[in-house]
Amino acid sequence: MSGGDSDAARRQKIINESMAEAERSHRAANDRQVGGNHYKKFGDLQPWNVIESYMATTMLLPFEGYLLGTAIAYLLRSPWKGHLREDIKKAHHTLERLIEQLGDDCNGK
Repeated sequence: MSGGDSDAARRQKIINESMAEAERSHRAANDRQVGGNHYKKFGDLQPWNVIESYMATTMLLPFEGYLLGTAIAYLLRSPWKGHLREDIKKAHHTLERLIEQLGDDCNGK
């Protein structure tokens, strides 16, 4: 096995372990919501679960992942929170910051 294959296998193992741990640790938090009910409308599929699963498979740096995850959360909640236009603007603003963070040399991302 080449070094690249070994790295890929290690990354996949970390991703699998992370997703299993996330499943165990988020069960209780998914049963309640603090500050409204706009996320409960998704049932068992909470935005943070979607974001966490997605982020576990990306090669983004932590701050880039934070920005992308934040924008996704704004968009997912926007139709139900009562401030559609404001949440879309927040997502847009956050994505602008992500674009700045990535810079011009982001061909691999």
